[in-house]
Amino acid sequence: MSVMRSRIMRTMSKPRMTICPTCEGVGLMPAYDAMICPVCDGMGEVSYRSCDRCGGQGRVPRHAEVLCDTCKGVGYVRDGKTFPTE
Repeated sequence: MSVMRSRIMRTMSKPRMTICPTCEGVGLMPAYDAMICPVCDGMGEVSYRSCDRCGGQGRVPRHAEVLCDTCKGVGYVRDGKTFPTE
């Protein structure tokens, strides 16, 4: 005797993230420069983990007010499109 099991599939939509068009993924306003992260010395990693201070970029802004206005320093923005997930 064969027993069939039905599998319920659900599809959800998640917002798609793209590189910020203003700062091109750097997280800083284009006219400003960054300094080497003092926590990871510009390596982007601390003990084989992504650096918490710079987010793995290896650079941090010299002043907080130079963060990108579009992405708030993250480097990515939602583009309004979604993709299906299970």
